[in-house]
Amino acid sequence: MQAWQQRALDETNPQAALTALTALARMFPRSFKPVDQDLDTPPPTFSADGAVRNPLQPAVLAALGRLAPASLSKSEKLELLRAYILALYRLGTPDEAARHEHIENLD
Repeated sequence: MQAWQQRALDETNPQAALTALTALARMFPRSFKPVDQDLDTPPPTFSADGAVRNPLQPAVLAALGRLAPASLSKSEKLELLRAYILALYRLGTPDEAARHEHIENLD
């Protein structure tokens, strides 16, 4: 792993972490490539326990999960959601346990 990737995963400053994790997720092509009617609104398919995931996906989602939404500004909350979207599209869907954990964290 490149040094900056590890630094992005370890960042504790919320704004810096959001920027770095978004950049990290954007390095990878989308894992889901919708066509036709699914192009704009891909339906989620769960359970995703057998889904293909990028090896960095658990670490990126864990780093995002350490950011407490209650402690973030409104703009940082929006950035957090954007970072989650990018991570899920580009790194793959989480397994069921992680999915429930992240839903609870964001709820």
